[in-house]
Amino acid sequence: MRDRLKASRRAIKVALLDQRALAGVGNLYASEILHLCGIHPAHRCDRLTRGDWQAIVATMHDVLATAIRYEGSTLADGTYRNALNQAGGYQNHHRVYDRADEACLRCKAGRVVRIVQAQRSTFYCPTCQKK
Repeated sequence: MRDRLKASRRAIKVALLDQRALAGVGNLYASEILHLCGIHPAHRCDRLTRGDWQAIVATMHDVLATAIRYEGSTLADGTYRNALNQAGGYQNHHRVYDRADEACLRCKAGRVVRIVQAQRSTFYCPTCQKK
């Protein structure tokens, strides 16, 4: 992943959504991954350190494995259903996604902010995800 994205001047959150570069990370999960890593979603790929990339990859594995365990996220629109036509449960574990104006669960000091990147909602904590 680092080899594919390290030279990009795009924001890391936008790059993570590029299915040509990396398949399987959706909008919701990209926000969650970056929050857990403490990386601002607008941080440019070409300015990330090797340690940042390692943290993103490790956290990506953890977040996606947890989301699979809870059978995905069913949001308020109810469009996502599992194979048994039941709601997923990972939405109960979101730390930033769809939590705008709520206290950050990581640092407890910041409030989650919603911005738009590449026509998609991005959620992050400006206190623990400094640019």
